[in-house]
Amino acid sequence: MSIERRKIVSRNIKGSALILVPLLALTGCAGLFGEKNTEQGDRTTLTFASYGGPLQDQQIIAWEEPYMELHDNVDFINTSPSDPAQIQAMVEAGKPTWDVADISPYFATEFCGVYLEELDLNIDRSQFEEETIGECGMPAERFGLLFLYNIDTYGDAPPTRTADFFDLEKFPGKRALTSSPRDGMLETALLASGVAPDDLYPLDVDRALETWEGVRDDTIFAANNGALLQLIVDGQVDMALIVTGRAAAAIEEGANFAPVWDTTVTNYAVLVVPKGSPNKEEAMRFIEFATSVEPAAEFAELSTTAPSNLEAVPEYTELQSMLDVFGPANTGSRVAMDATWWSQNYSEMTDRFNTWLAG
Repeated sequence: MSIERRKIVSRNIKGSALILVPLLALTGCAGLFGEKNTEQGDRTTLTFASYGGPLQDQQIIAWEEPYMELHDNVDFINTSPSDPAQIQAMVEAGKPTWDVADISPYFATEFCGVYLEELDLNIDRSQFEEETIGECGMPAERFGLLFLYNIDTYGDAPPTRTADFFDLEKFPGKRALTSSPRDGMLETALLASGVAPDDLYPLDVDRALETWEGVRDDTIFAANNGALLQLIVDGQVDMALIVTGRAAAAIEEGANFAPVWDTTVTNYAVLVVPKGSPNKEEAMRFIEFATSVEPAAEFAELSTTAPSNLEAVPEYTELQSMLDVFGPANTGSRVAMDATWWSQNYSEMTDRFNTWLAG
């Protein structure tokens, strides 16, 4: 299925703020994932929180629709964004309404057992990178923070190194990224300033922010990835740091951008169950399903992310392959964000970055 075809399917699913997904009469899917559950007990409605927009639409298609086909008694409500602060507030108030959330692994590690349930899953752990599986978080997708540049702006002399993103003299122009430090912006700045990948952690935050200060006046910090994508598509910026799936969407929508393959920072997201979820057991069964081979491959194909399940083999389009940070198109190298360090410093880094951004 092409990306365009998937977009057509996705547009048929309304919005991302709050969606009640109906039970679909899909045919031919049950055999892909096991025997269909035909028991007609009490109905269960799982509330799934994610990042909204196309990403959440794709999760509905790849995970929720086939799960409902297998479980006649299950429906979904979708909501966004999956804000850690909201999980914290709901749990502290004793009124958690979310059952599953797609969220950063650092929150899952830092607050495991406090705001999140410990997972009881029947999975084959050998199918995943061991370090990505946490007591309270199951890896859902992997991605990179891509350095994209505008081909029309830089012509025959394009940027070729991460450091070029911060070189206004040689590469003038507007930069853009999201206003969040959690997906690799600090690591990217340190790499650009000459820190070796093996020496990134513990992060020298002063050095990273000093590097960003050099391009601050020429950088737009977008509220989210959707806003960042639009800046690229509208031609308002010449360079961007953007997660893999949104990079593919921007180019598909006509942005004449290409990736720079130097050292790319990679990360992953996890599925969690908020503490006190009203449907805890069903939520865990859904996580088992979403991270199994076929749903994982389907979601990777739809979203241009890499599957967390290493047994999943997505069939990417030519564009997706061109942006696959984990595939042969990446002629540079990769460095994974240190989930342990971030879980110990996530809240402090978020506060510190927000203070710098407001200053």
